[in-house]
Amino acid sequence: VECVVEFDYEGQEDDELTIKVGDILTDVVKLPGGWWEGVSKGKKGVFPDNFVKEIKK
Repeated sequence: VECVVEFDYEGQEDDELTIKVGDILTDVVKLPGGWWEGVSKGKKGVFPDNFVKEIKK
């Protein structure tokens, strides 16, 4: 699954990604509780699912 970032998010913890509008997140795994895990610019981490939109292929 891939997602595009719709809102900037500044990671607060070591396992969170800092994402910017327009970034593409790859290898996304949908986790329960409002957080997903994915890869941005070679770094793996979690991010809030309501800041991104899934890219339909």
